[in-house]
Amino acid sequence: MGFIESFFKKEADKIEYSDIESFVSQRIEESLNLDYKNIADYNKPNELAKDISAFANSAGGLVILGVEEDASDPTRIYPKAITWGDSSLSKETLENHLISKISYRIDGLRIVPVRKPDKSVIFLIDVPQSENPPHMSWDKRYYKRLNFQSVPMEHYEVADFFGRRRKPRLSLVAEIIDIEDPNAQSVQFKIRIYLINKGKSAAKYTMVVISFNGATAIGETPNTNLQRIDSLREEYLLYNLTKM
Repeated sequence: MGFIESFFKKEADKIEYSDIESFVSQRIEESLNLDYKNIADYNKPNELAKDISAFANSAGGLVILGVEEDASDPTRIYPKAITWGDSSLSKETLENHLISKISYRIDGLRIVPVRKPDKSVIFLIDVPQSENPPHMSWDKRYYKRLNFQSVPMEHYEVADFFGRRRKPRLSLVAEIIDIEDPNAQSVQFKIRIYLINKGKSAAKYTMVVISFNGATAIGETPNTNLQRIDSLREEYLLYNLTKM
């Protein structure tokens, strides 16, 4: 679930202009994860790029592009009014502006236009917490989100992000095949295990541990690096797979 769904309690593609009006009427103040922008900022991609990269470099958040800020209180910022944009404004143009102003591209960034019957529009920009920070803004600087502001990052913060940037992202997929006689008191099957790396670097020295309760391990697959732990311990820990 993204920030759009978290704030609006509704799927992004089902949000209507009345939901925006209702949300603004609640006067939810800006925070680490929420920012309001006048629709005029559609034509200020430099400013948008700074704030969106700051969200990605921090905990992520939602930018509502089309709501004016009420900054009468210097310690808190609330929404003031909806500033609907002209019908000619498009998600594609906005996305292209941001892509050209932020390096590297933010994976998972979502832009959702919300239009009134007359086609005037605002945009919900859902920025995930990046898995590959830091992201640099157009001015060759790195920003982070602090309270309701985007502030430049210190050198040590940027260096720390680069140190953690490239890492493996592993997921395990198990597939059960060749199930024999499912009506019997015991069931025999084979299991295939896939370890998938979606990260930006190689995963070294990986290990997978799978346990079965009440099962008998028949044998190992030849010509692989898989090995049964129970045989290493000189005892069998898994017995009698019974029918559920």
